[in-house]
Amino acid sequence: MKRENKFQKLRDQAEAVIRDADNQPEVMASQDIDALRHELMVHHTELELQLEELKLANQHLEESRQRYFSLFNEAPEGYTITDHLGRLLDVNQRFLEMVNQPRWRVIGKSLAEYLAPLDRDVYHIHRRNALRDGVQQCEVAINLPFTPVIDVKMRTDRFNQSEKTLLTVLTDISAIKQTQQALQAALAQEQQMNNLRVHVLSVINHEFRTPLSSLIMSVDMLMRYADRLTEEQK
Repeated sequence: MKRENKFQKLRDQAEAVIRDADNQPEVMASQDIDALRHELMVHHTELELQLEELKLANQHLEESRQRYFSLFNEAPEGYTITDHLGRLLDVNQRFLEMVNQPRWRVIGKSLAEYLAPLDRDVYHIHRRNALRDGVQQCEVAINLPFTPVIDVKMRTDRFNQSEKTLLTVLTDISAIKQTQQALQAALAQEQQMNNLRVHVLSVINHEFRTPLSSLIMSVDMLMRYADRLTEEQK
């Protein structure tokens, strides 16, 4: 606004000088023409400097955009940008690999469509909490027909609060889940083996103690009633 007012002021001055020159050409001083020329040159120089600043700002903006695109599209995790309803506005290459779909088929769809049915309500709660409170995390599964289930850790944060958009990062934790399941299976098998050992030892102890008790009882009876028995009975 300030520069526009200055430009308008220069224009008014120029028009006034031209009118005076038309009315009194012989009176117009050369110093007035020089002053006007100087003002116009200063304004022209300001415009050139502003243009250079705009070019530099655009260059920095383009470099930042390229860096963002590289980080976003080449990230090892799946990245998505969704609106407040969970519809996909942009995705990176890793997410397309996860869902095994081309970009044109994904954009505009709900992110929930690519999750296991039991996890969709989990995602909707997760999304609403992220819109209201910021960063949220949960674990869900990407489950599509004819593709392996992918367990993912989902982290969502507000991307553009005024537009109510969200940035979601999906990290593949399938290997971790498989390792946990293998460990749980191994622990369960070990528990079964321990239970079997306890049972076997219990049976052995019972079988060993039964004849031993009978033998001890017989010896005790012999010792108590030895004087009543004949040599042949002993």
